[in-house]
Amino acid sequence: MREQPENNTRINSVSTLNEVIEYSDLTKQVTKEFLGSLSPDYEDRILKVQSKRGYSYSFSYGKVIRHIVSHEIHHIGQISVWSREIGLEPISSDLLTRDYF
Repeated sequence: MREQPENNTRINSVSTLNEVIEYSDLTKQVTKEFLGSLSPDYEDRILKVQSKRGYSYSFSYGKVIRHIVSHEIHHIGQISVWSREIGLEPISSDLLTRDYF
């Protein structure tokens, strides 16, 4: 959607809690910049992708962004379950009051 190749090599070197926090801070900044750069017609723009099996798909940018938000919620749920499993209080899943930026 940014119309440039993604560089995900850094994620493979993240192995400590401090590195997770640093990577999280980095991705928050990239996300903030991306969302701030969206043009008003983003809902009408189309992203075309091809699967590893060669199938082609087309999605509106709006649909992709809603999917990303939904996937974020999924991960919040995973972290909450894991927290409970080790006796910790789970993080809040309230997306309205969470301070992302």
